[in-house]
Amino acid sequence: ASVPGMSKIETSFPKAKGVYYFFAAFDLVLRAAWVLTISNLVFIDPGFPRLIFVMIISYLEIFRRGLWNILRI
Repeated sequence: ASVPGMSKIETSFPKAKGVYYFFAAFDLVLRAAWVLTISNLVFIDPGFPRLIFVMIISYLEIFRRGLWNILRI
């Protein structure tokens, strides 16, 4: 339920707005990392297997989605 005069952030996280903004920034970084997996412009060490890189980013993407499911409930 929304409270008149208060934003969704203020009603969901009345004492922890900083935590919400931290996770929003973290979300942005993880989204940018995910974009690297679908582009050919990945600047990683040539000795580092691309499959391992994609696997790590995929696990981080699952974590990111789970985090927002928890925060939005």
